[in-house]
Amino acid sequence: MGFTQDQFQKDIVKELQSMRKNMEVMARAAVVLEKAERVKLGLSPISKEFPECRSEKLDDIIAIDFDGTLVENAFPEIGAPIWSVIEYVKHRQRKGARLILWTSRCGEKLDEAVAWCAENGIVLSAINENLPEIIDAFGGDCRKIFANEYLDDRAILPSQLMWKEFHREK
Repeated sequence: MGFTQDQFQKDIVKELQSMRKNMEVMARAAVVLEKAERVKLGLSPISKEFPECRSEKLDDIIAIDFDGTLVENAFPEIGAPIWSVIEYVKHRQRKGARLILWTSRCGEKLDEAVAWCAENGIVLSAINENLPEIIDAFGGDCRKIFANEYLDDRAILPSQLMWKEFHREK
């Protein structure tokens, strides 16, 4: 019992339709995976590939710690400037990045840190809070500061942590 030419063509069309559906599902999954990967890398889930949610206002936001990052850690005093970080931040600002001071300082000590930033040419877009456009873009505010980059002397990349844990178990 052999296939007829007509049956063969129908089977091919059916297979192609199935493949097209699978490709559409895979394309949607790829978009979701790319967004997840960008978030995992500490980047905004928004990119050129997702024009429906792209906003230039959400690009280049840097959350930066104060003690141990902009200045040497001498809390409650203000430590010596860490010029390499200061120059990096000022360079990024000239390129359009906005800075959020992200620090544990509060009250008078926070005021001193903010004044120090101003005296050293570091223009802050926010202090320990999300930018208004982030609140609008994500439909509310949360405790975690959204940024494309986090500069903090106590940061550990998840990949480094996993590597340490993996080798500790052996």
